[in-house]
Amino acid sequence: MRFVNNVTCSCCALIAVIVVSGCNSSEKHNDTSKSDSKQLDENGTEKEEVANLLTLPASVSGYSYKCRDIVRVVNRLRHLGKERAIRVLTLYAKCPEPNDRGKISAEEHWELHLLCRVLFENPEGWGRPAIGGPDPEISDEGATKRFSSFPIAFSRRIPFLVVGGYILGGMSSPGIDSVKRCSSLQMIGEDLPIDRYNEAARELVETADFRLLYPDAETRRDMTKMILNQAL
Repeated sequence: MRFVNNVTCSCCALIAVIVVSGCNSSEKHNDTSKSDSKQLDENGTEKEEVANLLTLPASVSGYSYKCRDIVRVVNRLRHLGKERAIRVLTLYAKCPEPNDRGKISAEEHWELHLLCRVLFENPEGWGRPAIGGPDPEISDEGATKRFSSFPIAFSRRIPFLVVGGYILGGMSSPGIDSVKRCSSLQMIGEDLPIDRYNEAARELVETADFRLLYPDAETRRDMTKMILNQAL
């Protein structure tokens, strides 16, 4: 059993530079060479985007999670379009993920479970990610099903992480599993809001759904403080 509520990605997450490559219209090429050139340009751009990712504290820890960080990442990825965004996420999933606990294998990248739940809409609901049990424990399974993107909860279209972390036991699902599911899903249709996070956080912690997650008053008070901090 391993505690993962402070696992943080230090290699991944936001597209710092988006390079648009084009062909010189004055050059004459046949259809095949144009197609090959375009493919090379796209692949080069995507690799460059992955290489230029800035450190983002995207993690499975609600205590280090910040709304503004994941919103910035998601909005940039959205502008790449679905196919290219998935390719970038797939390339990123292969990157080693070092952190203060030592090197984590490239196959894990649990933060991708969160990122995909924000970037893509799943009409059937995402379900809980297979990365262990929520910490604090949530005894009512039905309470988590009220959030279609659990452990992400949206308030005013702003994504919050409503668990403190995860206690890992047994086999865990690597982040690439969520990325693979995205091929049959639609990306969100518009950018996420970039302000008024505090208001959204306060509205979330007052909802009946949030109270069902944490019926114990002391636990709910701690989780409320965590959510409000995510809005900072």
